[in-house]
Order: sequence, then structure tokens, then C-alpha cells
Amino acid sequence: MARALRDLGVGSVVEGQGLSVQLVLEANSIARDWRFSAMCLSIRREAEGFLRLYEKHGYVRDAAGDLDLLPEIFLLGFSKPL
Repeated sequence: MARALRDLGVGSVVEGQGLSVQLVLEANSIARDWRFSAMCLSIRREAEGFLRLYEKHGYVRDAAGDLDLLPEIFLLGFSKPL
């Protein structure tokens, strides 16, 4: 069973308040409750802050999940076993 949560973001009004961490932890918790075996996500390659956030929470680069829509967009794939 696969599910998708797309285009999740945090508004600038609440940046720096830890909401991104809470969202990642809650998404992981829900996926575990639903008995998913892994989480996958993608981020823009220039989003270095999110890259560090996801790596800190156990996500690793997974080039199989990259999305190349250059010249406009290149998304880096990440995954995490649950």
C-alpha cells in the first residue's frame, strides 16, 4: 500500500519554531502506525536546511528517487526504513 503526502511546507511566519521537525516526526509516526516499511521524500537540491533536517532524522540519499525536470527543477530523493 502506498500513500502520498505532497508539497508540504512551513510558512515564513512560523519558520524557526521547530514545526518542520514536528511534521517529520508525526509523518513517521503515522507511517509506522499504518505499518509502512519505509518513508520516501524528495526535496529541491538547493534546500540545504531541509537536507540536514531529514538526514538528522534518519533519511539517506536515494538516487532512485531523484526527479530531473531541469532546467527548472531537480529533486533529490531520500528514504528511511521504518
